[in-house]
Amino acid sequence: MCGRYLLYSEKEDHEVKRIVAAVNQRFDEQIKRCDILPSDLAPVIFRHRRDISQNSLTLMNWGYHNPLKKGLIINARSETILEKTLFHEDFKKRRC
Repeated sequence: MCGRYLLYSEKEDHEVKRIVAAVNQRFDEQIKRCDILPSDLAPVIFRHRRDISQNSLTLMNWGYHNPLKKGLIINARSETILEKTLFHEDFKKRRC
């Protein structure tokens, strides 16, 4: 799997550009638009459990710290996600 992604290109997705501009203004940050790498800040859309109709926007670092060695974990297998202690609670209660 790939360890980076493109947030948007200059020719594409005006809605994503608008969201990134709002994040940059709200958090006083400058989010990169290309090559988002593990550990980089990235915009995240999530829903509050108490109000499932309300989406929220925040910045988060991409990846989980690996408790066993250096580096970040950026992928989880859907088949075993509920069995892994690293992902279990986030998958059930804090999805984004």
